[in-house]
Amino acid sequence: MSVSARDICARAGGLYRCQRDEHRATSVGPDGTAHDVDVLRLLCLSELVDYELNLVEVHGGGVFAKEAIEAGDVATFYPGDAVAQYPTAGTDISLRLMSDRMRRLGGEVSMSDAIEAGDGFRIAGHPSFEDDPSYLGHLITTGPHANCRLEVLHDVAVAVVAAVGIEAGEELKL
Repeated sequence: MSVSARDICARAGGLYRCQRDEHRATSVGPDGTAHDVDVLRLLCLSELVDYELNLVEVHGGGVFAKEAIEAGDVATFYPGDAVAQYPTAGTDISLRLMSDRMRRLGGEVSMSDAIEAGDGFRIAGHPSFEDDPSYLGHLITTGPHANCRLEVLHDVAVAVVAAVGIEAGEELKL
């Protein structure tokens, strides 16, 4: 029996919901205002779990299905190479974390291309990372005729889910 990506997320989500007071912190923003920070959620969103997905691959600037993907299936995930919490709309970042692979690279990820990960959290993937089929969501093109959608799973990961059946060789679009 194989363990699905959704099952792995459910387990991580269960651990996240068991957080304690020490998983929360107060951060003072650039304007001097104190904000409550959910440090555990930042860590969960920046952790790159090995989901062992191998359904998609990168070709010439797009992400394509290696095999047929059924509607509702997780095709890949959106990496949290940079994760930031914005405590309220229009405020500056309260706290920002980078994934382990970003720390090893020693680079930066622009939050200008970040996507919503729910409740004031935003994540961004670094464009140079295209070798892990479990984390290619940041390379999927957007536009008309979307066949995928983003779905926050258990508050700990952002999945790219097939909105319709996707054939082998077909490009994924958000």
